Amino acid sequence: MPDLDARGPAQINASFEGTLDRPRITGRVHIENAFARAKDFPAGLSGMVGDVVFDATRLYLENMSAESGGGTLHLSGGVNYAESPLRYDVSARTDRVRIRYPEGMSWLVGGSLRLTGTPAAGLLLEE
Repeated sequence: MPDLDARGPAQINASFEGTLDRPRITGRVHIENAFARAKDFPAGLSGMVGDVVFDATRLYLENMSAESGGGTLHLSGGVNYAESPLRYDVSARTDRVRIRYPEGMSWLVGGSLRLTGTPAAGLLLEE
């Protein structure tokens, strides 16, 4: 993903089997104080902490949170990668985050969003 800058420490305890087209991953990745930013997205994530848990067909977020725009995001959901196309269902909840978009504007937002779909067709819902 060339437009994603992600870094930080992680503890990995996982088993990798199968092929690139049909991977079978089981285990857990613990993230502590990581950072992620997408090129065209108006806010990045810092101080990411939590676990990414893999069973043989999907990954899900467990106790995942991150700082963004002066507030805390709580992330949940998962990605099913066993079949093609990949399917995701991820939710973010916050009481307050500042987003600077478009340039010159600043918004203070709170609430819950849910992103669901495939890489070819996604749907963003306000919950």
